[in-house]
Amino acid sequence: MRLVVLLVVALGSSAAAARPTADLVIVWAPNASSAPIAAVARDLGAAMIDRSPRDVAPVSIAPLVTAGVEAYDTLRFDDAARALERARDAADRTGGATLDPVQLADIFLYRALLDLQLSLPDTAWDDLIVAATINPTRVLDPARFPPRVIAMVERARAVVAERPIVTLELDVPTGCTLWVDGIATGTVAPVATSISYHGRSGPHWVRVTCRDRAPWGVRVDLTTPRRLAIEAMPYQPPDDAEAVIQARAATARAVAIVEVRGTTGIARIVGLDGRERDRRSVTIASSTDLTPLADALRSLLAPQLVRPWYRARWVWMAGAAALTAAILIPITVGITRDGEASSLGVALDVPEFR
Repeated sequence: MRLVVLLVVALGSSAAAARPTADLVIVWAPNASSAPIAAVARDLGAAMIDRSPRDVAPVSIAPLVTAGVEAYDTLRFDDAARALERARDAADRTGGATLDPVQLADIFLYRALLDLQLSLPDTAWDDLIVAATINPTRVLDPARFPPRVIAMVERARAVVAERPIVTLELDVPTGCTLWVDGIATGTVAPVATSISYHGRSGPHWVRVTCRDRAPWGVRVDLTTPRRLAIEAMPYQPPDDAEAVIQARAATARAVAIVEVRGTTGIARIVGLDGRERDRRSVTIASSTDLTPLADALRSLLAPQLVRPWYRARWVWMAGAAALTAAILIPITVGITRDGEASSLGVALDVPEFR
């Protein structure tokens, strides 16, 4: 009977819980939420390590502009000059950072107002020209600015409108958005490409924002047509060797490497020998939504459906034979023994006749 019990347990037991094809997921997705990837790893029982570069906090220039304007309004001209000078220097280094056209133009508008207070009309005029170049459609509020300033601003706008249009060619890396004078061009390059910007002759502030590159910006004095190469440094993802080392340290059988490069998301399975076993590639339409990439990862990590050994036909045939033998052999032995005992008893009970 022990054989019968063991056989029934073996045939009736279910397989152990299926494991994912990789026990560890390493994510590299700059400037994107890895939550969809983490959800897939958690659902399938894999650990996850997020190796994405930390977001670089943008240079905060707007508070300097606000401080300069408030200091001017309260007649603290020295404080206003210092704040606006710092704001201008920061804008030149970063291409205007996160300033919008009004904030960027305010740096030079209020510098001009300070120059007028110091009886420096020529310097004030230069700053008004810059402000009009940045934001040529701005109309000042008569309730806030005196008529003399409004008249000077209108003259500056007229002068800027007569300046020639100059073309700036920009080599924009994959997946980057171009900003000029605080306005996004609305063009996210699907591949490395050249973008043409047409603006009035004068200074302009250029910057790019990228998923997988560090922030980059610069002031460009545009007087003649020119070409500008965007030098935003790419973030470096971890290589396969590093991922394999982490997988071994975590006693994983394989590692899934998930990367976002520009508008392309890639999920790969790499064995502990460093060889790639499988991969999926998807297009990332949104800079923050990694759901398509998470779906690709799920298909990679899903355990392969392998027919359990106990469902093989030969196992059932062997099991049936063993079960039959386990039942019939004891019965046969019992019958045989009973027959021998009966035969012996009859022989003893028969009387002997002479």
